[in-house]
Amino acid sequence: MKVILPIMGAALALSACTAPAPVEEAQATPAKPEPAAPAPAAIEAAKTALASEPKIKDLSYDATNTVQWNVGVLDDGSRRTGYAQYVCQVLQEKGALAGRTHVRIVDIAKVAQGSDFRDANLGHVICETGDIVDT
Repeated sequence: MKVILPIMGAALALSACTAPAPVEEAQATPAKPEPAAPAPAAIEAAKTALASEPKIKDLSYDATNTVQWNVGVLDDGSRRTGYAQYVCQVLQEKGALAGRTHVRIVDIAKVAQGSDFRDANLGHVICETGDIVDT
């Protein structure tokens, strides 16, 4: 018992000498606000501008999909990432970009035969970053 008491006393003495580290209050990092969705008028203006392009045979837009814009063209055997980047420029000019807008150029003939947009992909880019997305 004599051995335990001095050790306990020393432990208590040491604990009294050290102050606990101050607890930093967790600062909440404000969440980045979601970018505003493009106005319906901007979407319609972009659709009208793109529909007047001779290469574009059809297009679809769905804000809820990961790839919002699917643009149908005839396949001439080339990758169409450059054309997807051009579509991004048109969307930007019309104010139709928001967040991470994806544009995919698809082979309209494959889509007409029942392929989904991913299987008919000819070129896919993320407009805001310029990243090319391969499937």
